[in-house]
Amino acid sequence: MASGTRYANLTGMDVSMLVDTIARVDFEGVMELGRALCGLLEAADEVRVTTPAGTDLRARNGGRPINLRGKPAERPGETVMLAGQISWNPLEETQEGVLVLDGAAWPPAELGLLRSPVRMKVSQGVVSAIEGGPDATTFARWMEGHGDPNMFRIAHWSLGFNPGVTRPTGRIVEDERVFGCVELGLGTKGAWIGGEPWVAAAHTDGSMLDPSIYLDGEAIELDGRYVHPTLVEICRRLAVPGY
Repeated sequence: MASGTRYANLTGMDVSMLVDTIARVDFEGVMELGRALCGLLEAADEVRVTTPAGTDLRARNGGRPINLRGKPAERPGETVMLAGQISWNPLEETQEGVLVLDGAAWPPAELGLLRSPVRMKVSQGVVSAIEGGPDATTFARWMEGHGDPNMFRIAHWSLGFNPGVTRPTGRIVEDERVFGCVELGLGTKGAWIGGEPWVAAAHTDGSMLDPSIYLDGEAIELDGRYVHPTLVEICRRLAVPGY
């Protein structure tokens, strides 16, 4: 890195994932979809996410940057990720409601594909309660075991849209990019996200399936299917099933 090496961080990549998420995917089309999603979020202030599992989370963007992940490494020393994700963090003090992870969560290592939902109450960007069945118990024990209040702070919101990932697999790099999903991170927040960064004992990510996303009250996605005309047109060109 010090000498300008560029690289892609593809944690857990195997042949199957390489074929499904890269070889068979229209990279430029995925970038176009990502830029369109970024543009819609940049033009909006209020964001609301709901899911059939019970998520109902609201926040205000407040002009925070929206980051397109998985783009080409254009600068010396740049690190990039697998295509099919955008990330940002709305104003922390405006993040309120309930989030329910029902796709995947990792770490802890005992999880991955979720067998039962993990329900969290959120106030001012901080998780105040974790409820649910066995997976929620495992998740709460792991979070509390760090003894670090920053573990309970929401570090980022992300949207997944890699056409090669149609369902969670238990591998977090794919699970964050399930087409149409919403994913949130807790714990350490990097400076690249935007807003105040912070350090925690660890970082964890979890996904929500079949979301509905409303920007300033207008739906851009309903039950996991994009409905904004610009997004629909790009999905059709990408030959995404259901469009």
